[in-house]
Amino acid sequence: MTPEAPLPRLTWRGVGFVAAVYVALAVVYAATIAGSYLTVRPLAETLATFAVLVPRSLLDYAIKGALTLPVWWLVVRGMDRRGSGAQLAAHAFLGPLWVAAWFWTYRPLAAALGYSILTGGGEVWDIYIPALIYAGQFAAFHAVRTVAKERYRADREHLLRDAARQAELSALKAQLNPHFLFNTLNSISASVPPQAEHTRELVSRLAHLMRYALDASRRETVALDAELQFTRAYLDLEQERIGDRLRVEWDVDSAARGLSLPPMLVQPLVENAVRHGIAPSIEGGTVRVSARLRGSTLAIEVADTGRGLASGESVDLIASRTRTDGGVGLGNTHARLLSLGASGVEIDATPGEPGFAVRFALEVERPESPLAPEAGVRRDARFATPSP
Repeated sequence: MTPEAPLPRLTWRGVGFVAAVYVALAVVYAATIAGSYLTVRPLAETLATFAVLVPRSLLDYAIKGALTLPVWWLVVRGMDRRGSGAQLAAHAFLGPLWVAAWFWTYRPLAAALGYSILTGGGEVWDIYIPALIYAGQFAAFHAVRTVAKERYRADREHLLRDAARQAELSALKAQLNPHFLFNTLNSISASVPPQAEHTRELVSRLAHLMRYALDASRRETVALDAELQFTRAYLDLEQERIGDRLRVEWDVDSAARGLSLPPMLVQPLVENAVRHGIAPSIEGGTVRVSARLRGSTLAIEVADTGRGLASGESVDLIASRTRTDGGVGLGNTHARLLSLGASGVEIDATPGEPGFAVRFALEVERPESPLAPEAGVRRDARFATPSP
């Protein structure tokens, strides 16, 4: 499922470009009318006529531009997710209103300013030409939007293909005899002297974490409870390293624990919060994990009170950044969420200020055979992890 492009936004650059086009059209229109008199009038009179027509033409297009803005907001932006049929129907209704609003605004104002206006049968041109301009400009707006959507889709597909290739490479690396790795960790644990029981526990925890990651990678979905316990076990190990500088808060809807979701969505976000938010901060901070059930939608948020974005960083740059050290990386997770059809994917951070949050929502269902916590996170009751 290819995610939809973000809604179009009004920007100063875009408004300025359209305003420049309107000014150019106004000048060309005035020059066209004045130029038609060249065959019957001297050049000096033609230039004088042009000078008189320019202000009137600028007023004309200024009103057209002011009336275009709300229609653009309602149809081009507001109906961006609708089909072309619905947009055409909206234009069929709004187009005549736009022409009428221009007609009854421009003509009285032009007359009050002493500008000449068309009368009698010539009034039809004050309906025909604005209607053409309405149709032409909105055809251009929709064409630009279509190109932007296609470019966004192509960029996303390219990003997802890259992510798929990286995932395939990671999977190949993970197949390097994982049992050898687990056996080695067990051997290390067994060689630890009895007086270093805490060290033995840490090694065992690490082995079980890796086993869960391997088991989960072979499944399409896991239980949220298993994913959260895996994340809790990871945070336990990080607290051994960071100490009291790492504080954790959980806000989990009990009704959501049995729901299934794709594996390894929460822990990479938590790892990003610890690695880039809490660990670099002398004061440390709090990582908050929230999972709330809203109908059939599971809303998840991972936030931290760490150092946040540096002054020169941007949310878009962080969202596109991938890890090159073998980790997952926020950019990879962001792309994966989009590929899974997650809605409301957003990163909330302000450069130069502490704090960082990632939110997303997924349609979820009850698991048929979820990966139980004991199947991957812990196999040894001595090291059972309390539910977050």
